Amino acid sequence: GGWKKSSYNTWRAMMRRCTNPNDKDYARYGAKGIRVCPQWHDYLQFERDMGEPAGEETLDRIDPYGDYTPENCRWASLPVQARNIRLHSKSKTGYVGVSEVYAGRWMAKVSKGKKAFYSKVFGTVEEAAAARKELERLHWGVA
Repeated sequence: GGWKKSSYNTWRAMMRRCTNPNDKDYARYGAKGIRVCPQWHDYLQFERDMGEPAGEETLDRIDPYGDYTPENCRWASLPVQARNIRLHSKSKTGYVGVSEVYAGRWMAKVSKGKKAFYSKVFGTVEEAAAARKELERLHWGVA
């Protein structure tokens, strides 16, 4: 049941792009190793875990490299999702928006419109990744 609900159509699209090699989006999901957790192969469990989206929200994976799981998914607005993307090639640091500025020193960056915002320089990539999250909160309103 649920075919009249927004969450059902989202669930069907998620299942298709991750499991059906004939789906137009399979190359970007299933073929890249993105999986749906076993319990979510049942729509009713997906609905219990996620509920219904509010307004124009759509399903978003918090870690865009991770699978579709209750811990890694949320309903999010399109502006939030637009900032939460996989890079064409995964960042060498393992974190989006974090780069090594010189040997063993790391910095974070976010852009808003045509303006860039930078963190201070850190001694570890993890500190720079935390600074990136803070920049996202300050400039994008992302929690």
